[in-house]
Amino acid sequence: MKQTCLLCGLFLALFSCQSDNSGEVPETPENKAPKNFSLLTIADNSTDVDLLASFTWDTAVDPEQDAVRYQFLLDENENPTTIISEGLDTPNYTLTEKLNTDTTYYWKVIAKDTEGNTAESETAAFTTRGLVLSVTTVQESAAFSARSRHTTLVFDNKLWVIAGDYKNDVWSSTDGIIWNLATENAGFPGREFHTSLVFDNKMWVIGGQIITDSNGLALNDVWSSSDGINWNLETANAAFDPRFLHSTVVFDDKMWIINGFDSNRVPLPSRINDVWYSENGVDWILATDTPELNATIVNEAVVFKDKIWVIAGNSNDGINNTVYASSNGIQWETITENAAFSKRNVSAAAVFQGRMWIFGRERDPFDVWYSLDGVSWFEASLLPEQNSSRFAHRVNVYNDAIFLIAGSELGVPLNDVLKLELQD
Repeated sequence: MKQTCLLCGLFLALFSCQSDNSGEVPETPENKAPKNFSLLTIADNSTDVDLLASFTWDTAVDPEQDAVRYQFLLDENENPTTIISEGLDTPNYTLTEKLNTDTTYYWKVIAKDTEGNTAESETAAFTTRGLVLSVTTVQESAAFSARSRHTTLVFDNKLWVIAGDYKNDVWSSTDGIIWNLATENAGFPGREFHTSLVFDNKMWVIGGQIITDSNGLALNDVWSSSDGINWNLETANAAFDPRFLHSTVVFDDKMWIINGFDSNRVPLPSRINDVWYSENGVDWILATDTPELNATIVNEAVVFKDKIWVIAGNSNDGINNTVYASSNGIQWETITENAAFSKRNVSAAAVFQGRMWIFGRERDPFDVWYSLDGVSWFEASLLPEQNSSRFAHRVNVYNDAIFLIAGSELGVPLNDVLKLELQD
């Protein structure tokens, strides 16, 4: 009887345990995030990347085979937060809007499964390509004679070539191909290293150097013309010292003359370090005779973002790649003492497509650089590449292109015309 009761007790205990276990709900396994994946292209630290780049990355494998979609992020921050696209089914994306040139960007991808679990790639950096200029020779041998140290202008919807190499002829063209002689013998003496401006609906010629008894003579005369044929002497002896190798700009409704070289100075010819301005071409006022320009001559001067800029040239310290700027012509700031382009003088400069540009240099192969701020300079790609040198040339922005006119190659004067156009 006792044995029977013991067996019954064991049976009840076992039954009770089985009943408790059968009431438990098995735990659901945790859904896992997609596995780590890598960026493929564009690889980290890539350069010269196209502005409409294509990006690829490894497929993010999900442990439970859940569907995975991707979020593509890209901007200029080291940890990009700008979502360019999301809900992507495939591990690739091609931009539909162009990136900025010469800019460093960062990109990454976030993979997300249907349960909301995510995996994030590493971040990769890349730098976009620079601007590209196509170079076309529109005229190999223009009607005007070969020359350098001349000036060019855009006036009355025409390109103009004025003097140079001690000539005093004036030519015009509506296309850079066909050139018409305005006058073979302008009222001013033949000269070189003068400057020209468009101001008050006239063309102006200021200073320069003429030849007298085989010697160079610096000038401080000022001439104007409303048609390129008839030239009026505004003053034969302006208040500023005679000079050539100077630069001029129109700024704040005034004409400005910057630095130069005076071959007439006694006892020795010397550099000039001053800035003058005029509202009429006759009366000239000294803005400063102590600008922070280090007596830089053969420089390039442009007006950009409400400032006068002086770029490169030949200073007391020699040929340089310094950039200066002034908002009033009196106080000058050194923007950079060592721009990315090589040291140079007898170059040419222009403002085009919201940038400052500088073209060419003596002896070395022709190159083109541009800047948005005067601090960072980038070299433009030229198609086709230009292997020859060119200096003492001139450039003008005309009909949404840059026209480069004449100049010298290894000391040989030219009379060609090149057209440089910005490519997409």
